[in-house]
Amino acid sequence: MRRKSKSMDGAGWGSLTVRERELIYPVTEGKANKLIAMELGISTRTVEAHRTRIFRKMGVKNAVQLARTVYATPEIAEKMLADNADLAVPSPEQLSQSAKPLSQGLDQALTLSYSLARSPYRAR
Repeated sequence: MRRKSKSMDGAGWGSLTVRERELIYPVTEGKANKLIAMELGISTRTVEAHRTRIFRKMGVKNAVQLARTVYATPEIAEKMLADNADLAVPSPEQLSQSAKPLSQGLDQALTLSYSLARSPYRAR
């Protein structure tokens, strides 16, 4: 049985390794472990291990609490964004523009689904 070290619980940003700091941004953005692993060229299991250590060191239990902690503390948020400066963070205007085609596609899919459901030729 492995003994958990309590000395790092809630130690904060300063205790994170460079790799753990690289993972904070995608984790707080809600990216899946598999996608993060593919982007960084590491295994999914390695991402899971880093996430576990990040949560322990930051004193949180999940990604939502991590995001709240990071974005509620301006110093940490600035450091995180500086560490990930090469990543393009879209503006709210860019996000709303990219969502328009998605919502139009969704409207078309719902219309088609409704039409098929009312079709006299559908399987019963």
